[in-house]
Amino acid sequence: MKANQILLGVIAVTLLSTVGTVMATNNIIGNDPISRALTDTRVGFSVFDTNNPADHTGYLGEFEYYAAVEKPFYFVITDGSWTVKWVSAQITPTAVGVSTYKPTSEPQIQSGWYLGLYYPYDGVVPFDWSGNGASYTFGGQGVPVEGKTLAIDGVSDRTYSYRAYYDDDGDGVLNAADYCPGTVADSLSTVPTISLGVNRWVWYGTATGWKTTSPKGTGPSFKPIMDYTNGCSCAQILNYLHAIYPETYGNMVGQYKYGCSQSILQDWHNKVYYIETVSVPANKDTATFSTIALQNGKNYELKAYGTATACWESGCQITFDAEYSTSDGTNWVDGVAAPYNGYGPNLLDLMVNGGFVDWGAYNSAHTYWLPVSGTGSTLPLQVYDIYYPNNAGNINVDIYAKL
Repeated sequence: MKANQILLGVIAVTLLSTVGTVMATNNIIGNDPISRALTDTRVGFSVFDTNNPADHTGYLGEFEYYAAVEKPFYFVITDGSWTVKWVSAQITPTAVGVSTYKPTSEPQIQSGWYLGLYYPYDGVVPFDWSGNGASYTFGGQGVPVEGKTLAIDGVSDRTYSYRAYYDDDGDGVLNAADYCPGTVADSLSTVPTISLGVNRWVWYGTATGWKTTSPKGTGPSFKPIMDYTNGCSCAQILNYLHAIYPETYGNMVGQYKYGCSQSILQDWHNKVYYIETVSVPANKDTATFSTIALQNGKNYELKAYGTATACWESGCQITFDAEYSTSDGTNWVDGVAAPYNGYGPNLLDLMVNGGFVDWGAYNSAHTYWLPVSGTGSTLPLQVYDIYYPNNAGNINVDIYAKL
């Protein structure tokens, strides 16, 4: 969203941290999926590893296991009384080693519940004789049925090579990649408060996903998913951007009324948010300032690009970018080539905040990135030279805010 697109108005928003609950620190149930010495020989039974159990309520978005053999098995969840709460589809590994399984619908698990395995034949996931007691059922049982209670035959100290990853809010994005805990579906009480606009996007929950109103003719090629937005709904994205970067995103009344624009979602995905472009004249002996003050302590990225020219005497031609220059059109140097190299490596450099910076290694596209911290003031930019009147052109700087 460009600076000149900021919409005016007043709308009450809350910081992202108040949108939902804070994620629990334990994001994994189970153990490392590594090769272990033993596999079960009992047939038609369930076994439940109690090492690293579920410690809070959430959803399991992905399962990881080590397969010692290529035979079918199932994951099973029970409550603390061994009543079956969920059974996966049949899983048949296609190779020995580590594999993953993603259920089509994420099962819920609660603190005190168990995640285990059911083997219609003999064991697939290896174990060793260590760790906490693993509870197991009698052999010769059929696939567990949701709502039925299992009969436990015994307990043995074992550690199995399987684990599952939490997705606390059930939005399809694992905790480790989820920027927005407590995500709930967008609605008329959040976004869109008026109606879903053309090429505007909102998230209507896991069953529906991201939706838009398509224009007449060909529909949009841009189709976000929750992985693209790191587990954040339209409302959460707008709330965060408005609260943290008001100088860029203003009040965004139209976004709240009609849904998130493609540019907002792309900014969010790229983790940098365009503020403005500052064009720095090569022949100006004073600084050129950004129009927007950069917030004190906030992180920003500068993208400097383009070339300008300089010359101090008849017949010379020097082309330069933010850090490097050439007098023959081929050999680019840090500073200026002879006979002007005596003026030092900073001649014709692009200065930031009144000082010299390192724009990095030479880039043939003449595009350089530099992280800066906001100071609460507008940003001064200037080409450094000892004589400005013979210079021509501009070095452009795009300013982006970072998440």
